[in-house]
Amino acid sequence: MKVEAINRKEDINMKKKCLIIGLLVVVMITILVIVLKFGLKKEKPITDIKVNGNEIELDINRKFFLYDEDPLETEKEKIEPLKEVEVVIKGKGNCNNNKFEGEVKVEGFELGGNFQSFNISREENGYEMTCMSVNLQNEEAVDGPLYYYWITISDDFKLIHIWITEYGKNESDDYHWVMNSGY
Repeated sequence: MKVEAINRKEDINMKKKCLIIGLLVVVMITILVIVLKFGLKKEKPITDIKVNGNEIELDINRKFFLYDEDPLETEKEKIEPLKEVEVVIKGKGNCNNNKFEGEVKVEGFELGGNFQSFNISREENGYEMTCMSVNLQNEEAVDGPLYYYWITISDDFKLIHIWITEYGKNESDDYHWVMNSGY
């Protein structure tokens, strides 16, 4: 009788140990799956921006997020974008002479006018571009809004921030910001 009670007690203790070990294994596997799925995301290499010394080549054609207030300057924790817009920045630039030749456009805010000017420079934390559209006096004017873009690109190319304003509109309500990722 005593032996049976001891064996039964040992069986119960063994089952408890197996159950605890099984639960620990399940918890460890769950944690591992969560870490692998969410914690170790591999970043895609940036292939649409190439730098060789002072030369920079941009071949950006992707969706960005449009905001009506600057997501980098806002005091709110997070602001929602108004919508996605297509951004195209294609061409080559030289940071020594600040020249950039190519095309730059933001969907819905296309540079108008009969002349567009693009400049690029190397800054402390990355690159800076200015793009503007004008109607030259000796040329036939093109109807439509004239925009100014101020574009900053971080050193690691992960953040592209565009400030857009229309000529003649100096109120902050007329400014727009575009970023390559949600903020």
